[in-house]
Amino acid sequence: MDGGNIWWNLGYSDGHSAPAQDPSQVDNNGNAAGIIYSLNLGMSFDSMTTNFTSIFNSTSKANGAANNIAPNYVDGTMFTNDDELYLYGGLSRLTDSESDQDAQSVLGYEAYQYGPYRQSWTPGFYAGELSSGVNRYITNGAGVSIPSENLGFYFSGMRAPNHGPIHGGDQSATVAANSLISVDMSTMRKEKWTNTTLPSSVKPRANAELAWVPISSSGILVAIGGVVNPEEIFVGTGLNKTQLQQSQSTSPGFMTQIPVFDIVGGTWYIQNTTGDDHPPQLTEFCSVVAVANDSSSFNIYIYGGYDGLNSEDTPSDDVWVLSLPSFTWIKVYSGRGAHGRSSHKCKSVYPDQMFVIGGVHEDVAQCLSSGLIEVFNLNKLAFQDSYDPTIYSQYQVPPAISKVIGGDVNGGATKSFPQSSGNEALANLFNQRYTKTIKPWYPYNPTSPSPSSTNTPPGVSVSHDGGLASWVAPVLGVVLGLIAISILVVLFLLWRRRRLIKRRSSYATSVTGSNTNRIMRWVNGMPAHVGHKDDPSVTDTELDDSIIASPGGYLSPRDQQPAEVGGNQRYELSDAPVPVEMPTPYNDDQYGYSRSTDFAIGANGGSRPSAPSGGLRSDVSMASGEPSQPSASSPTFSPHSPEHVGNHNYSSFPARGPGSPSPLTASRAVSPEGEETHSNADGTANNTSLSRRPTHQRNMSSKSSGLGALPSPGGTTSPEEERRQSDIIERLPASPEEEEREQYGLIDDAASSSERQRKQSSFIENVD
Repeated sequence: MDGGNIWWNLGYSDGHSAPAQDPSQVDNNGNAAGIIYSLNLGMSFDSMTTNFTSIFNSTSKANGAANNIAPNYVDGTMFTNDDELYLYGGLSRLTDSESDQDAQSVLGYEAYQYGPYRQSWTPGFYAGELSSGVNRYITNGAGVSIPSENLGFYFSGMRAPNHGPIHGGDQSATVAANSLISVDMSTMRKEKWTNTTLPSSVKPRANAELAWVPISSSGILVAIGGVVNPEEIFVGTGLNKTQLQQSQSTSPGFMTQIPVFDIVGGTWYIQNTTGDDHPPQLTEFCSVVAVANDSSSFNIYIYGGYDGLNSEDTPSDDVWVLSLPSFTWIKVYSGRGAHGRSSHKCKSVYPDQMFVIGGVHEDVAQCLSSGLIEVFNLNKLAFQDSYDPTIYSQYQVPPAISKVIGGDVNGGATKSFPQSSGNEALANLFNQRYTKTIKPWYPYNPTSPSPSSTNTPPGVSVSHDGGLASWVAPVLGVVLGLIAISILVVLFLLWRRRRLIKRRSSYATSVTGSNTNRIMRWVNGMPAHVGHKDDPSVTDTELDDSIIASPGGYLSPRDQQPAEVGGNQRYELSDAPVPVEMPTPYNDDQYGYSRSTDFAIGANGGSRPSAPSGGLRSDVSMASGEPSQPSASSPTFSPHSPEHVGNHNYSSFPARGPGSPSPLTASRAVSPEGEETHSNADGTANNTSLSRRPTHQRNMSSKSSGLGALPSPGGTTSPEEERRQSDIIERLPASPEEEEREQYGLIDDAASSSERQRKQSSFIENVD
């Protein structure tokens, strides 16, 4: 159920209701939430005692608020087949809170899928579009749906003079529409909307009833009742005298001259009714069709309504039957005025039962005396107090009808089509049986009265008519389970990888910190190449002219100038004997060193080896301290001489003359006072003070671990030495952490660099 208005009496906190029949004590929010209501036909109820607001299910069309996409309409219609519905026509609210819906827009709801399979389809609302020549600005027409034909029709109604937007309460829809709107829903989402102009013989009207009768190949439409100039359209002013007279003269004929439309042929017929009596002028009533078992009669039941002239007129509580093909009116139930209603809807939920839903009695301040939903028994021709989905029967023609048209409860009507009407073509339609299957929805499985309960219609194959197939649930469960397991595995691997990375970082830091001191001690004690490339990390410092180097001695710890390395002072190795170095090409005999000679202390614990031939280049005179010009015949001193140990630069000596002692045979001693003295080979004392100053300072970050700083004859490392160093390092055993990282493939450049430092440190310790 969609659209319309919901009115209720205001109540007090103590549970009492406001005084009856007081219009100021009723309220209506115009269905501002945009709710569609549904009723589970599997639930039992009592018409007088059941709280119907607790058993209706609700669905919002617009996520909790009606708007221009899904507004609430009054006096529109709902086109349905077995799978979907469309909301068409009706008056929208006169408010500034929402704009008018587009003329070509129409809202639908797809409950099941049909037609071509759509893989991504899900049940829900769908914004459709009307075809050219059809717009949604029409109201108060008569609508009917034919699920077996996938068709829907909207007969006449009211519209605006300019075919524009219409609203409730502003008298915008004042023109009767001479149209028959149809929709073909055979193909899902490819609906075809058609606007057909009514012939002049079929007068436009408002709030008639349109019934579909299953005869011939596609059936016929029967339009009953309605009025011209409905008073509810002219709310606030009511009908003027001219409008009132026109309705009183024209509208009663709508009950005796019945328009009939042949769907296949597209032909309209006007058929007069017969019988001793007929209903008065009526509008806003409801109707259902009951077919005899042998299809010998088609009985159209109508209930309620009012004359459409004055809202204060008492609504009808009578039940009439228009029996076809004889077109005979039969009054089957006479009610009482206080029980009548109008603006309601009727639905045949079982072959023998008609639901009467909603409506109003005279005005909105008067509640319906018999509850929101009533049940009229079509076989017994009486209202029943309750509904039970387990109690029903097939339709049987009541005696009140069969005694007029002939036959019995199972059919066998003898009164046929009126021969005097001249509509032989229409008479022939009744001779053709409708052969298409009309899918039954009953019986309904009993359920408890829970608003959230649902009922699956019988005969619906969810794998073809929409919804989920039976295999979807288990397959979906397996897929979701696998996805969940995969997510857990990925999270575990990420956690483990992060843990290993943290362990690796911690290990690299500990290795670097623990080996730095040993590496630096080794680096500072070994000779290094004095010639170096320009490096941004190197700061050259010129030699002080007052500092004279001694040709015969080595620096003691108290004589040396500390060089700043990594923020800490570093010193040369002391005079104490240290383990000899392993033999390498750098301390070979061809350079004047024995393989057992340490760079720091000489071959015999203090004596110096012989210098290479050719003498030393002298830039400073030992006697005068004045700079001397170098001799052209004096070759430059080899950069790999011991005087260049520790990246320090010593002043050279003048070439010695004949008979002069070699400066390389000088010796060193410590005086009794603890002062270090130097003597030449002839025993004369050399009191020249020895001091040195580093020619540059290098940040430790720019130094290598020490192996690369070992001197080579040409200032570079020979390929054989590089291979020897690599072989020594590679033979060093791997740490447990390295083995673990290699196992999980986590070795990266940073880890490899840290590991190389560890191996080099181990190599240094072995050398020491």
